[in-house]
Amino acid sequence: VRLKELDSVQQTMRRAGKTVLINQMVTRLQVNGTRDTGTKALICALKGNRTLTQLHLEHVRLSNQGVEMLVEVLKVTHTLSQLNVLDSNIGDRVAKALADVLKINQSLNQVEIQGKP
Repeated sequence: VRLKELDSVQQTMRRAGKTVLINQMVTRLQVNGTRDTGTKALICALKGNRTLTQLHLEHVRLSNQGVEMLVEVLKVTHTLSQLNVLDSNIGDRVAKALADVLKINQSLNQVEIQGKP
């Protein structure tokens, strides 16, 4: 079975990460309500993915290390064109780090960042 979209609400993040690594046909990934450990596992899996074009992170918890990992992956992932980080625990520093990625990664043409109020 070849997946093109993956919604990880019903999967653990480790399984979702393995799926992304194994299945190089995933183009859209939506992650909802995960903790930092699971989010970091998924971010590690994204390093080897060459097909993902959309990444949606909603209600995720990211530590400083998790954000650093995401920024590093985004610097070298040139297939991703859409990034949404919504209702997550991000502050101004994180938003700036993600915005700085846009200077490096020119394939990202749609970015939406929204922290918790």
